[in-house]
Amino acid sequence: MSANIIIYRLLLSVIILAPLPLGSARPLAWTGLAAIVALLLTGWSLLLTTGRAEASMPIRTFRLPAILFLLALIWPVAQILPFVPTTGVEPVWNEMAAVLGGDATRLSLDPGRGISALMQWLSHAGIFLLALQLGRQRPHEGLLVLAWGGCAYAVYGLAMHMLGIEKILWMDKWAYQGTVTATFVNRNAYAAYAGIGVICCMALLVDRLRQHRRGWRLRDRAENILVHASPYAIATLTLGMALALTQSRAALAATGAGLLVLWAGLWVAGVMRRRSALVAMGGLALLGVLVLSLGGEGTLNRLAEAGIQDDTRDILNQIGWNAFLNAPLTGYGLGSYPAILSIYRDVSLSQPETFVHAHNLHLEMMLEIGVIATLLLYASIGSVLLTCLIGLRRRQRNQIYPAVALAVATLLILHGLVDFSLQMPAIAATFAFVLGLGFAQSFPSDEKKGTRARITAEASPQ
Repeated sequence: MSANIIIYRLLLSVIILAPLPLGSARPLAWTGLAAIVALLLTGWSLLLTTGRAEASMPIRTFRLPAILFLLALIWPVAQILPFVPTTGVEPVWNEMAAVLGGDATRLSLDPGRGISALMQWLSHAGIFLLALQLGRQRPHEGLLVLAWGGCAYAVYGLAMHMLGIEKILWMDKWAYQGTVTATFVNRNAYAAYAGIGVICCMALLVDRLRQHRRGWRLRDRAENILVHASPYAIATLTLGMALALTQSRAALAATGAGLLVLWAGLWVAGVMRRRSALVAMGGLALLGVLVLSLGGEGTLNRLAEAGIQDDTRDILNQIGWNAFLNAPLTGYGLGSYPAILSIYRDVSLSQPETFVHAHNLHLEMMLEIGVIATLLLYASIGSVLLTCLIGLRRRQRNQIYPAVALAVATLLILHGLVDFSLQMPAIAATFAFVLGLGFAQSFPSDEKKGTRARITAEASPQ
């Protein structure tokens, strides 16, 4: 077994186990996740320099997203440095620092949280790079692990819900009783993770259904459907039920949009015919009706009425925009949203709890790092997605992987308008992995073959 395969499978283990400790949303969990990713990246780099591992992708293929990401990284780093001048940046800066008892010589209102957030950013970038380089030769294995791992979490969540056990692992649930959350605390975060699983299983189902050769007898085709394709259909239904029982309206809608993007991408790539895509859309509608009828009554009730959380989100958005207009370019520091809210919070927000996130990922990013750094970060991700979109047409095989990347991105970007699922380390790590797989499969195979030998030769000691 090669070094690439060993490290790749270790990475897969990390990605699929990340949701287990409460979505890795606790300091010990995400710190451990970041440390393991750093060790894997360091180990692979050392093996690459000694010729025991190989890089599948030349640097030039991902130079643009890498440069944009590094440019976006400059400002969050500058925000936590003590020697960056703050005088004259914003009129209220010193007053805010005084209110918080912080250091007025730093741009960040909470440098400690900024350092933690930077560590997470770098670990996700490391996952993307490892998936890009190591998953190029074994993308199917990666997608299988995501699909079946997601199904396993769904089965666990459904079992606990149907048995009436209000626990997460061995701990009593302290929020969202009566809904499926699996190993996550927040039902909306788990709903987004289940949606990713639905997309992965659906992509594998479509890929399996189209794998039949001319001349196959009817019995062979029936065997392909019943033996090889039906498990993915069952897994999709299981994940769909878990998603419905989270009672997350936004995640349901975002997953539906992600599936539409998946089918559109597969149609553009020639994997699905137009008729098949239309049939799949009809099947999605029937699946949605079936899933909701089997246990989505709570979701239907939430779809029919606006709850107090909708009002709270509106108020948080208004407060966030007011704060943003006071520091549109500089931001208040990566990870500093709780400090921002403590300053701008007013009587309109009657909810007594503390909000760690803004329930709007994109607004929170602009609040924390400013509009320029946010645009650079989004441009980095956008360049990866653009490459995946182009890869749908220029690739002759394995088009399901860039299609899955585009679909998952659609799900999480849309869900980010009303929630913060992508700020859960386990979901962000999964997203980075899916992006890496999709990007790696967006280039013609002959282009890789011509560069692999050169990369290995350059990495080998003279």
